[in-house]
Amino acid sequence: MVDDKGPDDKVIAIHLDDPEYAHFRHISELTGRRRDELERFFLDCKRLENKAVSIEDMKGSVQAQRAIREAARLYQEKIRPSMDDGAHAARAGA
Repeated sequence: MVDDKGPDDKVIAIHLDDPEYAHFRHISELTGRRRDELERFFLDCKRLENKAVSIEDMKGSVQAQRAIREAARLYQEKIRPSMDDGAHAARAGA
């Protein structure tokens, strides 16, 4: 997904015991209708934020894991340092 600020990855995760989805192993296994529902959900979320968005091809678990690792790295680099300097305690009302 790409919005006005650039790439905006979305990760679809399911519970292993979900009777409706647990048998899926890759996004490509979803029917066209299910894929359409997911795309519509993400488009509607962005529309509520008044953002234009385009959805590129849905990728698989390898790319999802890569996106999660990159998000964790960016968190450690950009967010965590501000929490370590006491800013977090101030925001939390401590």
